[in-house]
Amino acid sequence: MDSRAALDNGIPQQLGIQRPAVAVKNCREISKDAQGAAPGQLYQSR
Repeated sequence: MDSRAALDNGIPQQLGIQRPAVAVKNCREISKDAQGAAPGQLYQSR
């Protein structure tokens, strides 16, 4: 996951990254607990 600016400036290509790069959005409120959740698992605040 990368910033839109990095993708727009071709940073993944400059670094030789082979996998698809995707810009992230609406991620400022994600907690550390939510990042460890299993795929498809909903995060519930405490």
